[in-house]
Amino acid sequence: MRKLLLVIAIITISCNSVAQDTYKYTFKGIPIKGTVAEFSQKLQQQGFKRPVISGLSLKDLGYDLKQNDLLEGKFLNENVNLKIEGTKDTNEVILIEIRFSNIEHQLLYFEIRNALWEKYSDPTKFYIDENTDNIINSATVQAIQQGNFRSVCRVFTTECISYCYIGLIWEKEGVKLVYCNAPLCSKIKQENLRKKMSDL
Repeated sequence: MRKLLLVIAIITISCNSVAQDTYKYTFKGIPIKGTVAEFSQKLQQQGFKRPVISGLSLKDLGYDLKQNDLLEGKFLNENVNLKIEGTKDTNEVILIEIRFSNIEHQLLYFEIRNALWEKYSDPTKFYIDENTDNIINSATVQAIQQGNFRSVCRVFTTECISYCYIGLIWEKEGVKLVYCNAPLCSKIKQENLRKKMSDL
C-alpha cells in the first residue's frame, strides 16, 4: 500500500513540476496558462474577435467571460470558432477548443493530422495515439457522417501522460482541435480522486 501511495505521489509531483517549471504547452505561441481573460486578450491581440450575436455582445447576453470565452478568427488559414474554458475556482485556462468552418472534413482532418505527426514525431518527448488506421474507407466516413463513429488523434507529452496535450477529432459536426493544459488537468484529476477517496 505504501509503495502504491509513493508511486501516485511521484506521478503527481512530476506532472505538477512540468506545470511549474518550463511551460511548453502553447497555442499559437501563447503558453496555455494564466486566466481565461489573460489568454483571450493575447489571442485578441493576434486578431481574434468576440462574436456578435443578433447585434449583442457576449457580455450583453450574460456570458461568463471570466470562466469561458468565445472568439472567432483565422487559424491554419481556416475560419474557426474558438472556445476557451477555465477552472471554476481560479478561472485558469484548462482547455482551448477550435471548431473549423471548413466543410471538407476528411481533407482537413488528414492535413492537420499529418502536421501533428510531423511536428510531434520525437518519441522521447511525445506519444501519439490514434483510434483509426491511416486509411479511412467509405464505410468509416459514412459512420462519421451519421454520428456513429469519430476519428481521434491525440498527442501526449512523455512528461505527463495522464491527459492529452492536443486532441484532433473528426465527428459528425465537423473537425475540432482541442488544446489541453495537461498538467493542470492532471492536477485537478488527482484532487478529485483524493476527494473521492476521502469519502470512502
